[in-house]
Amino acid sequence: MRSPFARAVSRLVALALTAVVSWTSAYADSVFDDQQVRHGRVVQIDSKGIGLVEGCGQGAPIALPWSAINDVVLDGRCDGSAGRPTVAGGGICEAKVVNRFFIFVKQGGKPIMADQVQLTKDGIFHYTDRMQNVTGHGPVADLSAISYHQSCPDGAQAVAPPTTFCSERVQFAANFSYEAPLGNQILTRGFSFYTEFYEGAQKSTAEERQTLVATIRTGFGTALTSWFSGLLQRRAGYDPALQAFIDTLVSKSAGGYVMLLPPQVIALDCPQSATFVVRVYKTKDGPFAPHMERKVAYAGMPGRTLVLNFADYPCWNQGFFKYVFDTSNRCINIDSILTHELGHAFGLDHVGEPDSIMTPYIQVTQPSDRDFDRFAAQLLKSVQGQAPGAITFTTDNGVSVEKSP
Repeated sequence: MRSPFARAVSRLVALALTAVVSWTSAYADSVFDDQQVRHGRVVQIDSKGIGLVEGCGQGAPIALPWSAINDVVLDGRCDGSAGRPTVAGGGICEAKVVNRFFIFVKQGGKPIMADQVQLTKDGIFHYTDRMQNVTGHGPVADLSAISYHQSCPDGAQAVAPPTTFCSERVQFAANFSYEAPLGNQILTRGFSFYTEFYEGAQKSTAEERQTLVATIRTGFGTALTSWFSGLLQRRAGYDPALQAFIDTLVSKSAGGYVMLLPPQVIALDCPQSATFVVRVYKTKDGPFAPHMERKVAYAGMPGRTLVLNFADYPCWNQGFFKYVFDTSNRCINIDSILTHELGHAFGLDHVGEPDSIMTPYIQVTQPSDRDFDRFAAQLLKSVQGQAPGAITFTTDNGVSVEKSP
């Protein structure tokens, strides 16, 4: 066993590593370890390590794990080198030290501390602080350095992110993941969406928006359950790869009970990590302008954007499998509409079958057997789809609930 003095010394050293880091002006991306510094362009960042193209060339990046590096100074130019970060501080940790990321921003101030980091291809940097239960997203160009050092958990404090970043509370869902298990990249093991509101002078209150977002979230959940329950029922006739994926969504008890858990849905306050964008139009412009054919919704096909018509149809609710459009109060069943639009999002076209959920004039509340089979085939195709927020409007990706006059 170590003596109390030895333990105190180790805690002093650990706390020293959590102190504020300062450095000279950086003129290139630089990666430091205890022995050397490498210069080049950092092109990949995640919780395992970084990818560095040395010398700022166009070659393949070399993978450097965080266990082999300490600090990364970011600049974005490749015409020089940065100074080595310096460390100072002292104190005693009351709890066991842990390895954490220290994220420094160009506007200065204390670093953001995080447990997970990731740089996506669109240049957006994502981090998660489990101790504060916060996740943040913003341009990597606003960061100046990232360090990976030991930290005292009892000394962790919340630090405001840059004004260009969006932060929100971490949400939890069963088996949630952004992994795309099949060829169709629209399908991920977790489903998240961000809602954009297009309103006129009469703005919705925060409570009204919150209620509407909750309705959309539940509608997505019902729509995904509708699609995947059909795949489960017809599983035996599908490709082995699809069968294997369906099996990962199912739990069985010794008594013979079966529980299906389709991709879970969460509603986000930040758009940067959303798998889908939902646009709610409460004004008669854009795709729902008066001169346009009246549609209740559009979807990117294939894609990750849905557009809902709240201008002509202000009443949307959970109709489940009772109706599509209640003519007595002109309320839309959001479950049926989102089931249809998700079919488009995964790449399904309109069909002329009255019992199909994929008709241009929707009359049924759930997919037919042929819909399930077409959906199953589409999931196995190599499909990338449009990014969240991108959509091309055509007559074939809009749906109506009333026949045109």
